[in-house]
Amino acid sequence: MPVLKRLRGKLTVPISVDTYKANIAEKAFEFGVEIINDPSALTFDADLAKKVAHANAGMVLNHMRGTPETWAKLPPLKDLIRTVRSELDAAANRASLSGIDRKRIVVDPGLGFGKRREQNAEILSHLGELARLELPILVGPSRKHFVAKESTDATEFATAAAVTAAILNGAHMVRVHDVRAMKAVAEVADEIIRAGAADTPDSNVSHGQLRRPS
Repeated sequence: MPVLKRLRGKLTVPISVDTYKANIAEKAFEFGVEIINDPSALTFDADLAKKVAHANAGMVLNHMRGTPETWAKLPPLKDLIRTVRSELDAAANRASLSGIDRKRIVVDPGLGFGKRREQNAEILSHLGELARLELPILVGPSRKHFVAKESTDATEFATAAAVTAAILNGAHMVRVHDVRAMKAVAEVADEIIRAGAADTPDSNVSHGQLRRPS
């Protein structure tokens, strides 16, 4: 709360808070927060969606298996992409039924949230499958375990590769740490997308579903 107090009224961009707890979200809204990023995709606290709906806020639904304490013990997820897609679809439906405008919902496949290292690459390579949900896709590959290298610089380069792959495969938003560096990465990836779509009649449409920002 001290951080939110100091930020309030000083930013020109929306503030997002990560929480799965309804009471935390409710308090955050009092300090101007406009987006809640729920790492559990509404599986931990059913009341969270109602608080978000009441505040007319944005909702990011992040796919997660188990809890951080159990991740290391979880077996590989079978039928990975279909499972992630169907569970995010169910979460989006729960959010809608709780009163959240579907236009305010974003889905995140949850890289690193209970997935094995190699399965994160699989998610990125098949990210386009999530376009069937007809919702904006957010991906957060930055400095995750599956891109970790022997040095900080090498990890940043690996992050850049993952960010590029995410954008080229359909991500509408990427969550990063080094915004300035990854902005350059995103600009090049977007330029590649525009070049590839130049010969296509519906060049402003990604995967035939949602318009990507320029």
